[in-house]
Amino acid sequence: MKRYTTAEDAIAQEITPALAEYAEDFNTTAIFQELFEYKVDTNEQGQELANTAGFERITEDNETFWEIVQKHDVSK
Repeated sequence: MKRYTTAEDAIAQEITPALAEYAEDFNTTAIFQELFEYKVDTNEQGQELANTAGFERITEDNETFWEIVQKHDVSK
C-alpha cells in the first residue's frame, strides 16, 4: 500500500479526487481519520527504519470507503 507523508497529501490524492465536485460537501479530515493510520516499519530489533513512516490506507475496499464517506456528509 502507498504511504503518504502528510494527511494533506493523503486527502489530496485519495479522498478529494474520489469525491470530485462534491468534495466540499464532506468533512475530508474526518474521512481521512477513519480511513488512514500512521505506520512506521521497524527492523528485528524494533528500531524504526528511516523514511518508512507515513499514513497508509487501512482498507482498499471501495464499499468501506463509501460507507465512511457517507458518515461525513456535511451538506445536510
